[in-house]
Amino acid sequence: MCDAEDGEGEVFEITDFTSASDWERFIGSVTELLHEWKADKEPLTAPEGKEAPAATPSRPILQQSEVDFAGCRFTVTFVDLPGRAERRSSVPSAPSADPSDPSADPSVPSGAPPASPRSGEDSDDEPERLPPALDELRSATADFRPGAAAHPVAEAFGVRRFITVRPSAEPGVNSESKARILLSSLHMALREAAWDIPMFVQVHRLAMQYFMGTCVGEGVLVEFYTILLKRAPPHLYYLSGLLDLFKQKLSARAVPAVSVSLRLQYTVDDFGGLTYCGEAADPAELEAVLPDLDGETALPLDAAEGLEPLAGLDLMACWHQVAETLLVEDSYSQLNPRHAPLWRVRARPAARAVGLLGLCLKDVWMFCHRRDTFEDLVGRAIIDTPPQGQAPDVTAALSRLTGPGGRAGAVPGRSTHHQAGHRHLDDTTEYVNRLCEQLFNQEEVAPPPPAVPASLPRSVKTQLTEVKSSRPGDLLWRLARVVCLLARSRSSSLLCRVWERFLQQLRGHWETVQPVPGVEEGSPSYNTSLLHQKLQMLNCCIQKRAQGMKSSQDALDSGEAKAEDETEDDDEFFDAPDEGPSEEADCARQQRLPWNQPEGRLKPCGSLRLLETGERLYIPVTQDVAPMTEDRLQEQSEVLVSLGTDSEGCQLRARMMAASLTSDMEAFKAANPGSTLGDFVRWYSPRDWIQEESDDSGKSGSLSARMQIADNLWLEAWSGSKPVPARRQRRLFDETREAERLFHQLVTLRPAQLVQMLSPMIYHAAIYRLVEELEPADLPAIGQQLEEAVRRLHSAAKADWDDKSYDGVGQLIATCEHYVLRRRSLALKLDGVPEKDKFVQLLIGGVEVPVPGGPNGDAARRLERLLTGDQADQRLPPPASKEYILRVPCRRPGAASRPLPQRLHCRVSEDTFRLSASLSQDSVFS
Repeated sequence: MCDAEDGEGEVFEITDFTSASDWERFIGSVTELLHEWKADKEPLTAPEGKEAPAATPSRPILQQSEVDFAGCRFTVTFVDLPGRAERRSSVPSAPSADPSDPSADPSVPSGAPPASPRSGEDSDDEPERLPPALDELRSATADFRPGAAAHPVAEAFGVRRFITVRPSAEPGVNSESKARILLSSLHMALREAAWDIPMFVQVHRLAMQYFMGTCVGEGVLVEFYTILLKRAPPHLYYLSGLLDLFKQKLSARAVPAVSVSLRLQYTVDDFGGLTYCGEAADPAELEAVLPDLDGETALPLDAAEGLEPLAGLDLMACWHQVAETLLVEDSYSQLNPRHAPLWRVRARPAARAVGLLGLCLKDVWMFCHRRDTFEDLVGRAIIDTPPQGQAPDVTAALSRLTGPGGRAGAVPGRSTHHQAGHRHLDDTTEYVNRLCEQLFNQEEVAPPPPAVPASLPRSVKTQLTEVKSSRPGDLLWRLARVVCLLARSRSSSLLCRVWERFLQQLRGHWETVQPVPGVEEGSPSYNTSLLHQKLQMLNCCIQKRAQGMKSSQDALDSGEAKAEDETEDDDEFFDAPDEGPSEEADCARQQRLPWNQPEGRLKPCGSLRLLETGERLYIPVTQDVAPMTEDRLQEQSEVLVSLGTDSEGCQLRARMMAASLTSDMEAFKAANPGSTLGDFVRWYSPRDWIQEESDDSGKSGSLSARMQIADNLWLEAWSGSKPVPARRQRRLFDETREAERLFHQLVTLRPAQLVQMLSPMIYHAAIYRLVEELEPADLPAIGQQLEEAVRRLHSAAKADWDDKSYDGVGQLIATCEHYVLRRRSLALKLDGVPEKDKFVQLLIGGVEVPVPGGPNGDAARRLERLLTGDQADQRLPPPASKEYILRVPCRRPGAASRPLPQRLHCRVSEDTFRLSASLSQDSVFS
């Protein structure tokens, strides 16, 4: 019984071995990805009649996905780089009977013929397919080729199409056992997917670029190894030691001659007297950091002080596919780079932009974030009194004191210096006066804008000319360049003085009724910047004031002439005027009462006559429409919206909007006594007068339907208007009030707000300055950045100032400027080289280019002088780095194996020794 109870209490644990483990799930995920990518990328050749899509150097084919393994995330990436070796149409399926037969070695440097099929087999049999990676290991077309090393795996192992597996985040795979587990898992996934593509695992820290890999094909296994050391072992620093190590690692009884590709790299970091950089400015000399007054003030496009656009030049002496017996390099005998068959050179650009134009724009952008006022910078508020030597207008001074811009403390002609710390600014008064005189010089002809490169797209040219700033060479264009230079020199107080003097000049033009030069005529144009619109508004005020003064003077002159006529002798006779159309007007004038006489007539309105009296209809003298800037228009719109939607608000809004209409109706009634609304409509809005077809006189007709609506705006305005000529009406545009409002807005600006308003002109001028220095050959390299800068500026200038938008434009301009400076620097260093311009244009992009004329050409001699410090016939310094690529077809692991390509890549420098081996072996004939 007890035994039965004990039996019932036993617990049976069942282990389910059918559930997948983490390791199996990882292999399954990788295999699924391989099947998916293999279906997308295979076959390697395109169908007949179609061209296979190929990757480009700038845009390789990349696909990524993430998988889990034991709680860790791994990123699996498929990489397909351009420049893959062509597939061989046939490969031997088995080795020849004699291992020493040279025909079994298809890739010896001497170029022996390919191996024949295995003895005893029919030569017509279909050859066995080997992995494409073997063709890439065998090929030397990508050795040291510019742009070929787009991936560290491609540079180290020579493959162009592969898959990498790396940890998604640090720490990486930091032990060899974990790396071996991953590598064996990838090996199994490759076999299950039946895809002969190399797969690599990135181990240790991601920045080390340490890879291990494998490739599984039909009867072939390729293993990839990496050795990374800080210092090169003494016996491996030269080619002889690398050859011994390579042959020892192959473990073959007979190793054919090894093919060697070698590159020695020399670096020039100090250019000595050929350094292209700006000169240091003496802080004690104010003129050294300020805009030049002798000529036109232009934005600088040059290298900054002590900053070279080039980080250095790399000279590479290359040997390609040379037999090991022809190259001897050991501790006793070193290679002479002058004997290399090929020289290449590469220009390394500086890590950051070093141009003055980009630095100026950066300082302008930073200045726009300041919070201080003019009083904080110069110790007092801005005074916009007329400049010395001009008598201030007393009436204008009273208007300023009582108007919106009036300040009791701002007395005309009086300065309010009160801080001794700013007395040194008096020393710059003469400079500021000369600078502003140059800005307002009416005789200076604005230079035409620089020609836009013809190769730019038409849309970019249109956007460049339609940027919302001002015309090139206008007053604000010149002021913007001055402010940009002052922001660069960090002369904030001087910038305030220039702006104060600028306002005084504007005030002087207003007081003397002289138009501001360098500003477009007419009403404010909404296609220009807001500050330019304000200057246009000031010119409108000046023009209106001049017209008023002229009218007053004409009225005064006519009054004096009339008084003189009354004192003359009554016996004086005059010839009677010819009878004309004025007789009818004189008769009508005599029939009216004195208080109903017409006034303010401009001219007859064609053949139209009044509907009721039949008198001639005259066009009245009316007031001009009040011009407005964008900010005033927005303020008016906000006021109209704030009135609400009730009946009282709608009526008030209608009266405010109908002010101009009411003024025109009053002037029409004064010029045409006895007129009706129909008469006004026939002149003001002919479309609202429906004329009968049978009547040619124009008297028979009626108002349109919208004009006959009860209590419409036109009826109310007509019934409420009185006959008042324009000269006696309340002014729609008060030029004095608007001018003082404008001066008040300009005076109360903070320095940052001023620079923000000038930013469209500053950045627009910077792009034009850059266009002046561009050459047609530059556009393929930086045309895209230039187009993007123009597009962003075109959008940014239409909206309020945005720091991100203008910062992006400034960075693009700095990038283009850096390109121009690199071209200048290379032209200086390669002066005297034949076809220098073409050679420089190839070097600017930072890629390796062949040296014209080879090691014995003029360009090579110039580069040697840069390496040796401009001393002739001096031995070249030791190379900064050396790079070796060793290749050999070898039978592994046994003598009966097929000859397969083996590859060893080594990079040796002062602080790095990297060895990458690609070893293949036959897994069938071992």
